[in-house]
Amino acid sequence: MQAELGNPAIDRMPKHGALDRGDIANVRDSHGRLLAVECKNTSKIALSGWMREAHTAAANYGAHTGVIVHKRHGTAAPGSQWVTLTVDDLIHLLKGTP
Repeated sequence: MQAELGNPAIDRMPKHGALDRGDIANVRDSHGRLLAVECKNTSKIALSGWMREAHTAAANYGAHTGVIVHKRHGTAAPGSQWVTLTVDDLIHLLKGTP
């Protein structure tokens, strides 16, 4: 993701225990706002719990919103993995609202 976004600061997020801030640090949207990114590698999909986790991480991180990046089994290509967010989060991102 560093190379694709031209940001060498994007890296694994240090662990913060109960104040989880997501799994990837320094990801920003096109308006420069931080995003909390939760990464999952499991064959069992648990979107409701993962989304709660992403929104909690966003609040802890002071991020605009949270998204889930989860493993697309059968391919290892990073750009082919799944990204999930709610429709409200998508609108929030696209409108550029605070």
